[in-house]
Amino acid sequence: MADETLSPKKLRRAGLKRIAPLLEELRKLEGLRESRPAVFAIGTTPRVHFHYHRDGTIRADVRLSANEPFTPFDVSDEAGQQEVLGIVEGLVGEARAQVERCARASRR
Repeated sequence: MADETLSPKKLRRAGLKRIAPLLEELRKLEGLRESRPAVFAIGTTPRVHFHYHRDGTIRADVRLSANEPFTPFDVSDEAGQQEVLGIVEGLVGEARAQVERCARASRR
């Protein structure tokens, strides 16, 4: 079976406009940085990137834990985009809480 995904360059042309609202919200999250267009990391660990499929679907690959492989989510529609946004907000919140716990522990 042939690979049905398009290159990141083709994603930019074909799909970025469709996921623009999601990308805008991800860019607002403090603690999440866009290391390349539509590729986001928490710290140095890549956590979410996107693929455009030839059938028109757009998939977000999200790393739910720094030690796990990416999990795919369909973000072709608003419901999928909201789901991924909620997941990433949770990941950023967890990372922020971890930093705060480490800072408190080092002050003891």
